[in-house]
Amino acid sequence: MENQKVLANINSLKKKIKQNKDIEIIAISKRQPIERIISALDSGHKIFGENQVQETINKWPVLRKKYSDIKLHLVGPLQSNKVKDAISKFDVIQTVDREKIAKALKKEESNLKKKKFFI
Repeated sequence: MENQKVLANINSLKKKIKQNKDIEIIAISKRQPIERIISALDSGHKIFGENQVQETINKWPVLRKKYSDIKLHLVGPLQSNKVKDAISKFDVIQTVDREKIAKALKKEESNLKKKKFFI
């Protein structure tokens, strides 16, 4: 029941805001149990954010097999030694906050495809 209320609130907000522009609501799933994420997925939510590459590697592959239309955002800083993993696991990298990270991403340019970055 609680999930239905949350989903109703999200849909209400989307309707109000969509009058002006498209929006995306990113559910931050940091340190959330798989069961809670599955509940959100089953309620129709498809965009999630994580701030740790390793946590994403551990929990999202199984979920992506079942829910193929998930979009994952990396929110928060990225460590240069995690760039390759981040590129393979995330659809969007929200923060490129240092030149070192930009250069590391540039080195992986052939693997970037149509990834989105926010600088």
